[in-house]
Amino acid sequence: MRQLMTMLLLLGLMATSGICEESLTASPARLANGRPIEDKIKETNAEGLVFQTSRGLVMFPWRYLSAGTRYRHERPFLAAQEIARSNALQKAKSTAAKAVAQDKNITTNAPSTKSDASTREKKSAPSR
Repeated sequence: MRQLMTMLLLLGLMATSGICEESLTASPARLANGRPIEDKIKETNAEGLVFQTSRGLVMFPWRYLSAGTRYRHERPFLAAQEIARSNALQKAKSTAAKAVAQDKNITTNAPSTKSDASTREKKSAPSR
């Protein structure tokens, strides 16, 4: 058993050696017209993405970048999307809770047929 675990560990190390985040092929940043930007992303700020080019630093504003690039890199865009998602989830939960409460209220206030029949018999029975 110990040999098997050691072998699996060695195979895992051999399979993943040399693979890191930089070596994986990620989709390049793109302009809004679809043209890829091959330069390396230096930083992200509120105005846009800053790229390191052979000529120096170049900043592309968010409005000139594709929706996919904005989705992956623009922090305010991601924050707004997360806020909208959590608000929608909270609204759905409250709507579901109201529906459950209303359903319970309907079932508890509904007259049962057995109790109605017994009260009718009591009313119709002559008093002594």
